[in-house]
Amino acid sequence: MKIEDIPSFDRPREKALREGLDALSDEELLAIIINNGYRGGSALDIADELLTKSKGLYNLNNLNQKDLKKIKGIKKVKAIQLMSLFTIMKRIKNQRINLEDRIVDAEYINEKYGDYLSSLSQEAVLLLVLNKSKKLIFEVTLYRGSGSLVPISINEVIKNVILHDGYYFYLVHNHPNGNREPSPQDILLTIRLNSRIKNMGIYLIDHIIIHHYGYTSINKYLKEEYDYRNILQLSAQEEMGLQYALSED
Repeated sequence: MKIEDIPSFDRPREKALREGLDALSDEELLAIIINNGYRGGSALDIADELLTKSKGLYNLNNLNQKDLKKIKGIKKVKAIQLMSLFTIMKRIKNQRINLEDRIVDAEYINEKYGDYLSSLSQEAVLLLVLNKSKKLIFEVTLYRGSGSLVPISINEVIKNVILHDGYYFYLVHNHPNGNREPSPQDILLTIRLNSRIKNMGIYLIDHIIIHHYGYTSINKYLKEEYDYRNILQLSAQEEMGLQYALSED
């Protein structure tokens, strides 16, 4: 649809002037920045394709110049303008994270690692080790790959936490397929790990899943959604095919 085909009352700029920028959709905000369309297509059409390709506004700065130039209506100059906007967005986010002496929580994790993890086509598992003040003191990638089994060693997790004088820790992994819900395997890993560290003086705060729509807290999911009987009913045969190749070594 061309901008001129939209009643003037509902065009993005007029709507912004009348109701304020907060009243605009993500697509309309992008259309104002894009400014011009192409023959047969509007700035709104370009904005819609951008959001579809990036899977949402949050992931826009994962698009590179090559990705942008594949979109009809975006040529060299417009691609550079958009890349400049995305870089500003990234720098604002990074400065906010780096300058604040923040306690690590799920929001912090999503802000710091969300863009990176949600952009991966492979699964990655991170361990974040915190001190008693819940400040980050160590981070490590435990696994990154595309295999059907994700080899997570419970002993390696515990060793890393103790070795770096940790008190609290988080596990963080992504779902490249975009699934928001933890799998039974994700939940089983969380329960087994909590069982192993009981009375050890270290504490798993949460197991966070990053996906294209944000993040999911497994602790919150367990409290609100999951029936523990589902875990107890996992047969030995089912456990042989777990996504996580849990190991004590």
